[in-house]
Amino acid sequence: MKEFGSDFHLINDFSSYNFQLEKTQKLQYYADGRQALFNLLIHNSWLRIWMPEYFCYDVIKSIIKTGIEVLFYSDFPTQNDLSIISGLSFKEKDVLLRINYFGLRDTRSNIGIPVDVIEDHSHDLSSAWCLQSDADYCIASIRKTLPLPEGGILWSPKGNKLPKNPLSTEENENLVYKRLSAMLLKKMYLNGKFNNKNYFRNLYIKTEEMFVDLPISAMSSINLALLNTIDVAKWDKIKKNNWTFLTQSLKDLCNFLLPEKIETTTPFSLVLVFNNESERDRLKEKLIEKSIFPAVLWELPVSCNKKLNIFLSIHCDGRYNLDDMKDLVKIINRVLKK
Repeated sequence: MKEFGSDFHLINDFSSYNFQLEKTQKLQYYADGRQALFNLLIHNSWLRIWMPEYFCYDVIKSIIKTGIEVLFYSDFPTQNDLSIISGLSFKEKDVLLRINYFGLRDTRSNIGIPVDVIEDHSHDLSSAWCLQSDADYCIASIRKTLPLPEGGILWSPKGNKLPKNPLSTEENENLVYKRLSAMLLKKMYLNGKFNNKNYFRNLYIKTEEMFVDLPISAMSSINLALLNTIDVAKWDKIKKNNWTFLTQSLKDLCNFLLPEKIETTTPFSLVLVFNNESERDRLKEKLIEKSIFPAVLWELPVSCNKKLNIFLSIHCDGRYNLDDMKDLVKIINRVLKK
């Protein structure tokens, strides 16, 4: 592999459709996950939403636009969310958002929580928690997990009424064609058939910015067509095998997050854990020099606890095979031992 990580390139190696969640739930399809959450909030009568402190603050900015009051609770990947939630001061017409960070959490129950619950399953669409959820509503940004130019979903495990189905918009169709062009050009670049990396990088950046002000939109027909070619189960199996190889190979060299129960989860990525933000950023820069592009989830405001800026996500999803993982381990080994 010429480089690791960053945005998905166009992948057409998964030609058999298999999306377990769709077999059991009535899904509503959006341009992205934040739209699913936004539309849900504006069509309900909740007055306050409890959000985990460790979250995407671009999404939180969208939530604030709905007029709902945002309250934070101190949840993050290494936290005991069950004990934190049990101590929250809920009021009538509150709603709670829970998240399966990096696909590492085992099944949670919402029994005993006195308010409506929304779960975010963006990082693992096939976990036991996702498939067996007892939440009032669930959302996911499937474009973060699957090689698609866009995509968010909304459903209700309890069968609650969903908002009206969103309509297609010209703005979203244009965004998808631009992003799909970037994915195709990146594929050509990785295959040595296109050299202008800045061209498709700018397309990725431009379209990411477009998502921010995009009107609520149905998932585009071309994205639905692409989704219908992906064997999600196969994708997840490859990702889990890659993750297992990486953790076994690197267990004596670095610290990383482990799932609560590997049998019921598919880790989103290899998440390295550092003592502080500076240590994390130093390794990130060294990896980028070696054409490994890890992700920081998420860029948090200065008001957040500094101990949350210690995670670095290294992609190991279904676009890579075992030989790619062996190359990745060699590079990480060299960087960590310096």
